[in-house]
Amino acid sequence: MLISVKMQKPKLFIEKEEHVLADIHHLIKNTQEYQEIGVHLPRWIPVEQSIRIAVSLVSPKEEISIESALHGLELYSDPLIEKIFANLIENAALHGKTTRRITFSCEETPEGLILTCEDDGVGISPKDKAHLFDRLVGEKIRFGLFFVQECILLSGMTIAETGKPGKGARFEITVPKGMYRVERPTT
Repeated sequence: MLISVKMQKPKLFIEKEEHVLADIHHLIKNTQEYQEIGVHLPRWIPVEQSIRIAVSLVSPKEEISIESALHGLELYSDPLIEKIFANLIENAALHGKTTRRITFSCEETPEGLILTCEDDGVGISPKDKAHLFDRLVGEKIRFGLFFVQECILLSGMTIAETGKPGKGARFEITVPKGMYRVERPTT
């Protein structure tokens, strides 16, 4: 019996080390992406195409459907916008627990455009909302939504989470006038 206890300790140690190495790898990847913010000049980016690229980057669970009603919408932004969408999709898939659908939509307002990404998962508790866009490093590494907010702000937009706990997360990206356009198909 003493032998099996000794055998378990190295296994637990190795599992813990693998977890630490995965966290370090994730932090390095995110730091590299963060360094790319602002490197490229803003340009007109087709949003639906960026969402398709984001889905391919994340590869969410097959049981999650991703819907978009943004036909012809383009944003004048940093080309990293697809990584913003990837982070939002990944968060919904990982933290939504019961997420089955992620929807992208938009609505024009007198101030500009509100681009929405919402899911039907468990939502975000008020306690977690207070620190949602913070960058945490240490025992709990969290970088994704910090990266999202920084990239959004650099592009002249803002982001807020407006979902209701128990009814899903809802991220609203406010895009000022002049930084979006809708390309109508030519007939």
